[in-house]
Amino acid sequence: MESVARGFQERTSKYMSDMGYDVSDKSVLIGGVGTLGSRILRNLSRFNFKKIYVIDFDVVGPENVGYQCYHSEEVGLKKVECISKRFQKFHPWTNIEGLYLEVPTPSGLWSEESFEKIRSLVKSVDIVVTSFDVLPPRATLLVLAVKYNKFFIDTGLGPTRGYVKVLQEGYCPICGKIWDERVAYYTNPNLAELVASLASQAVIHLLNGVDWPSEVSIYLENPWRPLMVSKVKNDGCRLCSEEVKELETSEEFLRYIIKNAY
Repeated sequence: MESVARGFQERTSKYMSDMGYDVSDKSVLIGGVGTLGSRILRNLSRFNFKKIYVIDFDVVGPENVGYQCYHSEEVGLKKVECISKRFQKFHPWTNIEGLYLEVPTPSGLWSEESFEKIRSLVKSVDIVVTSFDVLPPRATLLVLAVKYNKFFIDTGLGPTRGYVKVLQEGYCPICGKIWDERVAYYTNPNLAELVASLASQAVIHLLNGVDWPSEVSIYLENPWRPLMVSKVKNDGCRLCSEEVKELETSEEFLRYIIKNAY
């Protein structure tokens, strides 16, 4: 009797095949590998993507150990190097590259060199997933995703609520003034697991042409209504305007983001 393959890759490949999914020729860019991003990378690395890039400009702190996907011996080391090496080892069939880069923003580092590095990354991938603590780097990646017609997913966490938002026609996932964002540095770890799982599934759906709602919110504090799924629109966001596609130089992008996001 023929033995049944029971390895992780074989099981996952069987699931993908049965569902009619294939990501073997697709590439992903994950911006930020903290509480959410490290878990999203862990989940996506299990599938046979052509390439997964992870970018971050932070090092592992004592507060990250356990709460994020990092170990105590990694304190002080670059997050992208630790996380890409770990999941590349666990899932060698997925090509993972960690890049110690700061996304250029009007409120922080902005140079033509740094912008062109980020631009080339966005141009090379099929989908961009952001999970930064703040909005400015999300805005930079969003306008580039719009410019080059890439899928874009924004993820976030609060103390009791998490969300997965998808760029769609008539809907911007980060619409609103950047300074209105309120960042929470604590949350229920179980909430992070659920949001990361949903975000990973959204990536697979979108890259296989399967519809996904513009917003999915998770509320762990309400067991009778843990999920809220919406197909909403917020027409008029300038960050997603057709004007973005006319931008070319680093200076043009910088002026446009300052004018329309701040």
